[in-house]
Amino acid sequence: MAAFELASMAATSDDNKFLIVAENGLDSLISLSLTEDLGTQEYAAEALAELLTVPQIQVSRGLSSQSNSYGFWELSS
Repeated sequence: MAAFELASMAATSDDNKFLIVAENGLDSLISLSLTEDLGTQEYAAEALAELLTVPQIQVSRGLSSQSNSYGFWELSS
């Protein structure tokens, strides 16, 4: 089950969260959250919630000119 694996990876570390996003995992998780299978929906929602615990993932790319080593825009201080 892909959603379960992504949720498990996201729960393990922030590095995994950034990698999931960098590999277009957000789109995949959104698609998985819209399936008819309730278990898949639950794991996809759990993975999305885990990803959104990192402020840099929450921020739109247009809000800052500084990016980190993962290519995500960082919050300006």
